Amino acid sequence: MDKANILVVDDEPVVLEGVRRILEGDRYSVEICANGRAALDLLQKQDFNMVITDLKMPEMKGQELLKAIKILQPEIPVIIITGNITVGNAIDTMKNRAIDYILKPFSPDQLREKVARVFKEKSLLLDEIYLEEPIPK
Repeated sequence: MDKANILVVDDEPVVLEGVRRILEGDRYSVEICANGRAALDLLQKQDFNMVITDLKMPEMKGQELLKAIKILQPEIPVIIITGNITVGNAIDTMKNRAIDYILKPFSPDQLREKVARVFKEKSLLLDEIYLEEPIPK
């Protein structure tokens, strides 16, 4: 089985490298981008199974990136990383169809569990879709 491919977008190099180290290995292949524009370029050239992006970045904010991803590839689950989630941010994030968020600072185990849960839920949803389709004769 191929590894799941995750794109991580954050303007903080320490966060990028930390998330890469936590997730890389047997289960995940991780690409990193320091800004939303580079992430959009990469998303148009390569397939990803998930995007994890910071909410607050210079140039292109995480919400803008999330909206663009959902136009380009609406099926990709997006997890938002943020140091401070307000009610307004949470509502906007969910309206723009982020699947979840994780608060900074987070532990390696918290990140691993969040990512694994999202993949498990996505897999279950895909199974439900396939089960609802008529069986070919």
